[in-house]
Amino acid sequence: MAICPFAQQRGWKPYDPERVITPTTIIVHTNAVDSEDPGSTGGLTWHFQVGEHGDIYQHRDTETRAAANASANSFAISIETWDGGDPEGNPWSPQQLDALYRLIDWCCTTHHIPRVQPGTWDSAGIGYHRMFGEWNNPVHSCPGDTRAAQFHDVLLPRLQSPSPSPSPIPSPLEDDMAVLLRTPSDGKIWCVSGAGRWHVKDAAQELPLVEWNVIHGTTVTDLTDEQEAGFALIPEIPTP
Repeated sequence: MAICPFAQQRGWKPYDPERVITPTTIIVHTNAVDSEDPGSTGGLTWHFQVGEHGDIYQHRDTETRAAANASANSFAISIETWDGGDPEGNPWSPQQLDALYRLIDWCCTTHHIPRVQPGTWDSAGIGYHRMFGEWNNPVHSCPGDTRAAQFHDVLLPRLQSPSPSPSPIPSPLEDDMAVLLRTPSDGKIWCVSGAGRWHVKDAAQELPLVEWNVIHGTTVTDLTDEQEAGFALIPEIPTP
């Protein structure tokens, strides 16, 4: 099972052992309707939605089959994007491109998908809906000429560029100490120790060994985007 840690779950379709896929390909779409998240009301046929301002919504586990990609449904992750009903007049905004980069980067890392344009309809990589007829039935222009150009000129080159090494997470992170950190993607405040990370509202019951004078005497530290990439590697300890 694979659930994106920075996506909001809406109209959630859980992991379905009867519809399991092994994702090898990511296919980007455009909504062609003026709705922030048209999949949130049910009847879902895709995995993710990127909203007007870059919000990311996940509708189903990435290892559960969706029905947005015709012959590629058995191996593809589908990402829909807001366009206000006019994909040619509304290119992907900087916020949407940032969200697409972050989401596709996570999908590639999680599922070991190569950061290349597929050479054939059934080979691995990253593409958009109309790239192959086998993905696009009935045939239509999704995601449109404007967004297809952005895919080739902006999105794919960015995904293929080397990522900077994440900056170190603020210390101390010993088992009996803790720091308070805020993740910029969602504004959540976390209590972090060497043992793992907890939402602050759960920290009192989950971290009996924490030196509370450290927490109460320390201001919340805002992580940079690069630090948050490293922060995601620290395990989250669920509340019992």
